[in-house]
Amino acid sequence: MNIEIEKKFLVKDWFDIVDSIPKYKPTKQITQFYLSVGDKSVSRVRIIDNKDAKLCIKSKTLYERDEFEYDIPLADAERLSQRYSVFAPVNKLRHYVDFEGHIFEIDEFLMDNYGLVVAELELKDINETYTLPSWIGKDVTSYTDYYNFWLAQFPYKNWGK
Repeated sequence: MNIEIEKKFLVKDWFDIVDSIPKYKPTKQITQFYLSVGDKSVSRVRIIDNKDAKLCIKSKTLYERDEFEYDIPLADAERLSQRYSVFAPVNKLRHYVDFEGHIFEIDEFLMDNYGLVVAELELKDINETYTLPSWIGKDVTSYTDYYNFWLAQFPYKNWGK
């Protein structure tokens, strides 16, 4: 079992700066489907670049949470998503940016969540220190609205309505 310690931030002016930020590794295209969203946990299938797949179960706590993630065959992921997905998929591009020794995973959401850009920073310890780049905005770690399971149910395009 893995314990995930993660901070989430909004990204400022992403579409103006995306081409000027050096990427740590290639951008990945991600589609994720939710199999269940309960009071205590979330289960999802993630398809990466249409060739790799993972099954993941996470506790629903914020900041520190249990994470069980396993590689599964792509065919299994596709079948699970077609038969058991409870919401529309969440589609995004994930960019990886190294800043002062920390890797920021920047999710540029697509389709129904287009326009939303969130940076995630995984830490080894809840008290670990880090420096934020100038393009990082508001800390939204404690706002469930910015979590993917929420976006699957309540897409960003509808937030203003």
